[in-house]
Amino acid sequence: MKTMMFPLLLALVLGFAPACRAQAPAGAGDPEAVAAELYARIKASDWKGAAALFDEDALKRFRGMLQPVVDAASASGQPGANALFDGADPASLKQAGDAEFFAAFMGGMMARLSSMGGGISASQILGSVPEGEDLRHVVTRTSATAMGIGITKMEVVSLRRRGGAWKVLLNGEIEGMAKAMQMLSASKQGAGAKEAPAPDAPPAPAPDQAP
Repeated sequence: MKTMMFPLLLALVLGFAPACRAQAPAGAGDPEAVAAELYARIKASDWKGAAALFDEDALKRFRGMLQPVVDAASASGQPGANALFDGADPASLKQAGDAEFFAAFMGGMMARLSSMGGGISASQILGSVPEGEDLRHVVTRTSATAMGIGITKMEVVSLRRRGGAWKVLLNGEIEGMAKAMQMLSASKQGAGAKEAPAPDAPPAPAPDQAP
C-alpha cells in the first residue's frame, strides 16, 4: 500500500511546495514573496497558515475533489483512515470549513510522506511570468525524497490578485492527483466488495414425494 501511495503523496506535496529564495522580500504585494512564504509555512508544518495564503475558491475546489475520498475512507472503516487527515476524525471534517479541511488533509499527507523518510530537500524560485494584471505564474524548481527515491521537478505556482492580495491557486497536477486518489479509493472499495462473502443461499426445496 505504501508503494502505491508514494508517488501520489510525493506529487501532491511537490505540487503544493513553491520554492523559497532566501532574498525574497516579505509582503503580499509581491507574488514571489507570497510563494516563498507559502513554502516557509509548509516547511514549518503550519498548514493552517498555508491555507490562509490560498484563494478561497481554490480551497473550495480542493475540498470538492477530496471530500469523496474522506467519505469513502470513513465509511469503509479502514484502520489507517484517520492518518489521511492528520489524526482528525473524518466525520468531524464534514462540519469543518474549507481551510480547516485543507490543513488536516495536507498535514496528514506530509506526515505520511515523512514516515517514509521523505520530505522536501531543496527548492528555488526561478522567476515569474505575468498574465494580465491580476494573474502571475511563479516558476520553481523543487526536490523531494522518500523511500530512497529522489525527484526534482519544475513547477508553476499560479497566483491571482484579489482585493490587493496575491492568493495561490490550484494547479493541474494537484487536480490530477486528487482524481487519482479518488480512483484508488474506488478500486479499494470494489476489491473489498468482491472479497465479501456471499450471503447463504436458501435451502433447496425438497423434491415432491411420489404417492
